[in-house]
Amino acid sequence: MIELDSPTLIITQAIIQWLLAILLMAERGTNQGTKYWVIALFIHGIANLLLFARPHLPPLIGIIFYNFCVSLAFSFGYLAFARLVDKKVSFWLFLFPILLMPITMLIYIDDIIMRVIFASIIFGIQLILMSFTLTRGFWSGSEKLKGWLIYSTGLLGLGFIVRALFCYIKPELFIQMIAKSALQGSLVIAGIIYMILSTVVILLVRLDVLNKELSALASQDSLTGLFNRRAFIDNAKHMIVSDNLPVSVLMLDLDNFKKLMMPMDIMSVIRRSSFVPMLCKMD
Repeated sequence: MIELDSPTLIITQAIIQWLLAILLMAERGTNQGTKYWVIALFIHGIANLLLFARPHLPPLIGIIFYNFCVSLAFSFGYLAFARLVDKKVSFWLFLFPILLMPITMLIYIDDIIMRVIFASIIFGIQLILMSFTLTRGFWSGSEKLKGWLIYSTGLLGLGFIVRALFCYIKPELFIQMIAKSALQGSLVIAGIIYMILSTVVILLVRLDVLNKELSALASQDSLTGLFNRRAFIDNAKHMIVSDNLPVSVLMLDLDNFKKLMMPMDIMSVIRRSSFVPMLCKMD
């Protein structure tokens, strides 16, 4: 029987993160935000592999490089979340934690308590920043998914801050990450659940965007941007069933319509008019 101790959970988390990254890579039409999240998952998996092997590694690799990788993964997570809401990325917010982490770990290389405290604070701030980033910009997916991603990321970041506080008060509970600790195991399980659900949310948002694009291609004329026959019939049925007002239909029959170049100002007026849902191109 496999014991759910910290080492087992850590290597399990690394495997799950790599599998999730491969799953996202297999999705066609991957956007920039998804690519950044894939990078974050791969780097985080490498960090967990280093943490698992820490007892057999030199301090510079086992401590400094591990924390550097985790910080780098969260920075790429920040880039991914910023792309999800079409928000410009602040380069110094991406770069600063990556530079600060190895410097801090090098200063406190012989003080495990201060290392855990500073690393937890940096990770917590990065996650809270990721959560705050989602509240700004344009979100193309479900508001419920957005809310879950905001609150779960923020709570995980707050959990790191609390971890730093408790490490200062009672360090023996947190300084041995590789030890068989129920508390440490719970933290790793929380990280696994967060990574899985966050990846699912990102995948669902991407699929929702693709569905909207396919719906637009299926219902709009590529030349004019107006609704085609299928959209005309769907909108007409909806208006007849739902509206109590009289319904009127305007039909235009234009020869060589594809060769007709309408002025842009006329086209913009047509697209903004109230009868656009009833217009269709019928060759």
